[in-house]
Order: sequence, then C-alpha cells, then structure tokens
Amino acid sequence: MWLAEALNAAGDMSEFASSLFRKRRQLATAADVQTPRDGAGLKRCLGASDLVLIGLGNIVGGGIYILFGVAVQTAGPAVVISFIATGLAATCSALCYAEFAGRIPEAGSAYVFTYMEAGEFLAWHVAWAMILEMVTGSAAVSVGWSNYTRAFLAGVGAEVPWFLQELPFGGVFKLDIMALSYLVFLTGVVSAGISEARWMNHVATGVKLGALVLVIGFAFTYADVANWADFTPTGSVGIVRAAATVMFAYTGFEIVAQCAEETDNPKRSLPIGIVGSVTASTLIYALVAASVTLMVPWQQIDLKAPLAMAFTKTQPWLVSTISAAAVVGLFAIGLGNLLGSSRLLMTLGRDGLIPSGFGLVSPSTNTPVVATMIVGAMAATQTLLFSYQFLTEMVSVGTMFAFTMVCMDLVITRAKDETRPAVLPSLLLAFVGSCTLACLAWHRSLWVPMTIFACVTAGVAAYICSLSKLPAWADDHFTVPFGVGVGLSGIFMNVVMTTSLEAALEWNLIWFAIGWVIYFGFGRFNSKVCLPEGEPLTTKKLADA
Repeated sequence: MWLAEALNAAGDMSEFASSLFRKRRQLATAADVQTPRDGAGLKRCLGASDLVLIGLGNIVGGGIYILFGVAVQTAGPAVVISFIATGLAATCSALCYAEFAGRIPEAGSAYVFTYMEAGEFLAWHVAWAMILEMVTGSAAVSVGWSNYTRAFLAGVGAEVPWFLQELPFGGVFKLDIMALSYLVFLTGVVSAGISEARWMNHVATGVKLGALVLVIGFAFTYADVANWADFTPTGSVGIVRAAATVMFAYTGFEIVAQCAEETDNPKRSLPIGIVGSVTASTLIYALVAASVTLMVPWQQIDLKAPLAMAFTKTQPWLVSTISAAAVVGLFAIGLGNLLGSSRLLMTLGRDGLIPSGFGLVSPSTNTPVVATMIVGAMAATQTLLFSYQFLTEMVSVGTMFAFTMVCMDLVITRAKDETRPAVLPSLLLAFVGSCTLACLAWHRSLWVPMTIFACVTAGVAAYICSLSKLPAWADDHFTVPFGVGVGLSGIFMNVVMTTSLEAALEWNLIWFAIGWVIYFGFGRFNSKVCLPEGEPLTTKKLADA
C-alpha cells in the first residue's frame, strides 16, 4: 500500500516538474503578420525608421537627462566608461533580441522567447521582472519629469505653487501631483492608439536629440582637462555600480521588441530598429558624459537635473532650453514603458497565466485598454512609495534579469544537444553560478576565490562555445555572428552589474515572491500552452468579451 502511494506521489511530482518547463508554440510567424488574427489584432503600421525612433526615444533621455546625475556621483568622470560598458552589455543583449524578434514577431519579447526555448516557469520570471522594470521605469521617469519641469519653471522666473512640489506625508509616503499628472496623460495616449503614440514619440524624440546636440557642442567648447585629473575617484567598483544604475537607460530597445505585432515586415524592421537604436544611443551617451564632465567638476553636477544645471555658470540661457527639451523629451520614455508593459500584460492574459481580461483588445482603438489602465495605476502607486534613486535601482535589476535570460535563450538555441538535453542547462547553471560567485568575491576583495571562480567561468564558457552550431533559420533570418560567444558575454556583463545593486535585489525578491503566489495559485492551472494546435491563443475583442 505504502509503495503504491509513494509511486503515485512520485508520479505527481514528475508531472508537476514537467509542467514547469512546458513550452509554448509560436503564435505568429513572418508569413501571417499582415492581418490580425480573429479580428482582435493590434494595428500594424510601424516601419524600421519608426522603430529606430521609438528605440532612441526610450533609450536616450532617462539615462542622460535623469540618471546621469546619480551615475556621475557614483563613478565621477569615469561615468563615460560606465556608459560604454553598459552599452556593450546592452548591445550583446540587443543582438540576441534582434535574432529572436525577427523570427518570432510577437508582443511579449523576452517572455515569449524564453517561453518557447526554456519553458513556462522561467518565462514567468522574465515576464514578472519585465513588468517591474517597465512599470517602475514609468514611475522613475515621471518623478524625473516633474523635477525638470519645476527646474524649467523656476528658470524662466515662474513661481511653482506649493501643491506642485513633492509633498511628504505620513512619514512614509510622498505626493507629487505633477508626476501623477504625467502618468495619467500618457496612460490616456497609449490607450488611444498606436498611431497617436507613434507621432507623440517622434516629436518628443526630435526635441530632446536637438537639445543634446547643443549640450555636446557647448560643453566641449568650455572643456577643461583639469576636471579629469581624478578620473576614477571611486575606483572600478564605482564604475561598475554606475554602469548597473544606468542599465535602466537601455530598456528602450526592449520596447521595440514589444511592438512586434504592430510592425510591418518584422523580419527586417525589428533587427534594424533594435540594433540601430542601441548603437546610436551608446554613442550619444558617451559624448554627452565626456563633454559635461570636462566642462564641470563632477562634484558640482546636480543630482536631479544634471544637464540643465551644468550650464548655470557658462551658458545660463541653456538651463531653461535644456529643461524645456527634457520636459518634452521625457514623454517618449514614459510612453514607451507604458506601451511595452501593457503589451506584456496583454500577452500574459492571452496565454492564461493571468486573468484573460488583461488580454482584451479594444475594437475602437486596437489597444489593450484594461492592461494599459492597470500598469498606469501601478506606476502611480510607486511614485507615492519610493524615492527616485531607489526606483532607478529597482528597474535596473529587472532589466538585467530579462537581458540575461534572452542571452541564455540564444545560447540554448545554438548549443543544445538533443541527445543529451540535460547537459547544456547544467553548463549554463555552472557558468552563471561561478560568474556570480566571482563577482561577489571581487566586491569583497577576496582575490583568491575570485581567481578560482573566474577560471571556472572561463573554462565552462569555452566548452559551451565548442558546442555551437549554425541554426536552421540562418539563410532567411537575421542571425547573430558568433552567437554563443555574444550570448555568454551578455550574461557575464549583466551578472557583474546585477551583483552591485544589493539593496534593490532584496525588493526584487519580494516582487518575485508575489509572482510565485500568482503563478502557482492561478497561472499554472490556467495556462493555454497545452491547447490543441488548431485552437487559437488570442482572445476576443473587448466588445465581444
């Protein structure tokens, strides 16, 4: 009797374990993207140039108009190296995103890629991290926007009323009416339709790029190399921590991948939009960081409005000009984060991992209105609870987790061995584990353990690279050159930066705990991954629900 019960229990455990790694089939291919499925599709109107501008609109802005102040106080003039290092990590991740997005043109980006390559449980973690990343990003940018708006009004001599200041209350909360108004407005724009959001993004992006050209030109005119006399005041640890902080700035290309179901010819346009926007933004960030830190001693750069206040002494008229550009330009970043997070919630609802109401698409606007309202409300709640700097650290951790998983997905597609399916996951686990331990040892100046774990990391990476093979789709889709090496490099750089944000990691664990309750209480039992091949995964229109 006890033997039968034990066997039944073992069978249940086996079924439970296998359910965690079940994989979803592809919903859309390059051949069927021209028409909406079941009449409930999103509107396809974005080309390659639109995607590059959406990427630039979401990448260029938060990292330089807002986070630059935080990063320069962390790394000093070496923040230039921080931006370049983060750009390299983002480029590795962007190349991986580009290959998947061109081949799997679905909203959901990293979540969908992981669902199809690594299974449902890991995909849920990616989606949950991305929701935190993009919603928190919207909250952080809303606070940054309100700071720049107040700086702009003060710069032109206007008195900012007391009720538009950031007002602490209750000892824990803070009320920022300007930040909340920003979120309400953008939630309405995103709900109105992708065409409206596209044109608003283009205008905002053009304004802020024009302002950055002025910043670079005038800052280099007043450059003083003496300001770089102490180039790395906080050492390599400060450089890495600053790089981790500004990772939030590179989430914009992920928004491009989220627009897959609204893109014409995604097979060509998505790789161009993703890689092009990351490359251009890295160059812009490095030039701005170098020019401003050469013009102003890094200790004097303002924390909340770094670019605008940097010209207080040299070109006072630029203070109001840059603040005005930031006020307009930062709309693109908040818009992109709300756009991406709402599409991700829509995809989770469509897949059954959260209630199906989140996946409903309005027939009048062709947008997921319910999901958009929810993410807007979540972002507004965060502005009441958390400080600006803490919000930026939280969003960076979520970003790097999603980037790491997509790099890992690419390695899986290139190096998996069908005859020995358990080998590659074990190797990847050993690679990430040894890399993490090496980084933790480095932060604590434990040089011998660091050297040992670094050697293990290098050895495992070399063996994984030896398993690489050319994918079957290489002839008709964009394929990352040296894909396994690029993927492992992306994993390594993201792990290095993630381990430097320990405080934010604790709050991310709380967020993941909430996600586990939702997944094991609802998602695992309602997942549509096991639906028959002929049954569509898409939901009906909002009006038909």
